[in-house]
Amino acid sequence: MRFFHKNFVVKLPSSVPTNVSESLSPSFLAGGILIIVFLIRLLFKFAPILSNFGDIFSFISGIIQVPLQDIVGSPLSLILILSLANLFWYFGIHPQVVYSVITPIVMANSIANITAYTAGQPMPYVLFSVVGLACGTGFGGQGATLGLVVSI
Repeated sequence: MRFFHKNFVVKLPSSVPTNVSESLSPSFLAGGILIIVFLIRLLFKFAPILSNFGDIFSFISGIIQVPLQDIVGSPLSLILILSLANLFWYFGIHPQVVYSVITPIVMANSIANITAYTAGQPMPYVLFSVVGLACGTGFGGQGATLGLVVSI
């Protein structure tokens, strides 16, 4: 964005149509992004602290994803998340606001359970899955639908 504000663009002769010259304007931005990504790659390759992770994807997985999976993987956090979604729904805000943030982590927990099950190991988030099925839409839908059916 700073490149556009500094007016770093490719200047072409006036005989070149404007749509062609404007199509080349993001060239410096793309080059800047390429240089930044290359420097990050070099940093992960040669920095002793970061080279233990191997690449940026392993770094993000180890520093951000695994702790988030452990936090969200507890049954208490799932109950709090579902309660927050219902509270938002009470005030007219669709629960998808909460679910869109938490769904990638829940899917990663499910994948970890499936991977552990197929490898014959204990599933790390099995209690999370059971509580999710009981509190979520597994039995009777979100909210008090099951209670309504039983009372009918």
